[in-house]
Amino acid sequence: MTRRLFSRRRSRGQSLVELALVLPMIVILLAAVFDIGRVLDASIVLANSVRVGARFGASHPSWFDSVRSRVVEFSNNSGWNFTGVLLQGSDVDVASGGAAGSTIRVTASFNLPLFFGPAIGIHTIRIVRSAEMMILVDP
Repeated sequence: MTRRLFSRRRSRGQSLVELALVLPMIVILLAAVFDIGRVLDASIVLANSVRVGARFGASHPSWFDSVRSRVVEFSNNSGWNFTGVLLQGSDVDVASGGAAGSTIRVTASFNLPLFFGPAIGIHTIRIVRSAEMMILVDP
């Protein structure tokens, strides 16, 4: 009887030690997965935003302010805003050839602050996306 009781106590202590050793690694892994998910989400949202701006700019090649506002509006109103970053008009660059048949290029960038990156020395990641489309009409 005492032998069984003693072995149960030992196995409980062993489980606690194993948990104490493994738990920090699991928490670090989950934190990294969370930040990687945020970076991927921000990248996809930004890529879609510049594509929307370039598509609008292909029909209105001289309306740079409208292209910028479309990109900002699409980016900031896209779903849950999981990243917590709001794009500004100054983060968007529009370059146009001007004539039909040339291209319009829309580029947007911002710094995404990481939640758990400072633990390894990375505070932010710069995300840059651009889209280029052919201008359909003369301005």
